[in-house]
Amino acid sequence: MPNRYLLAERFDQALSNWTSSGTAFAVLLVDLDHFKEINDKHGHEVGDQVLKAVANRMLQVTRSCDIVARYGGDEFVILITELISPDSAEQYAERVLEAIVQTVATSAGELSLSCSIGVSLCPNHGQSLGSLLKAADQAMYGVKQLGRKGVAMTESQ
Repeated sequence: MPNRYLLAERFDQALSNWTSSGTAFAVLLVDLDHFKEINDKHGHEVGDQVLKAVANRMLQVTRSCDIVARYGGDEFVILITELISPDSAEQYAERVLEAIVQTVATSAGELSLSCSIGVSLCPNHGQSLGSLLKAADQAMYGVKQLGRKGVAMTESQ
């Protein structure tokens, strides 16, 4: 699974492509809901099993031109390149949500999962990885405040 360094590298490529061709892209910040409880109740080995399953599910619903990176703890970032429209980013995030919210088989048994996803667009919500992640983070926390298990697009600036 790519890390922050590779994510930053691919972001720079997407930004360069946007600058030269105008091809928009999106950043999805995916946060697993109640992951700390899984680790606390079942241990870090089960938590690792959940993270691997989630990563595999995200890879199954993303395109080869996009990148899925573990950002830290229970957070993942998906960089959607070659974005057709802003609506397609939200639809893409919904597919990711549907893939994650299924139960996962672990050594502790079947566990139910959910996640909260924030979506930001370049250039609408920023033109740096930091600004787009911040915008996606704010949208994701809006989902959490509404009860979790959902997708939210960053509000236009």
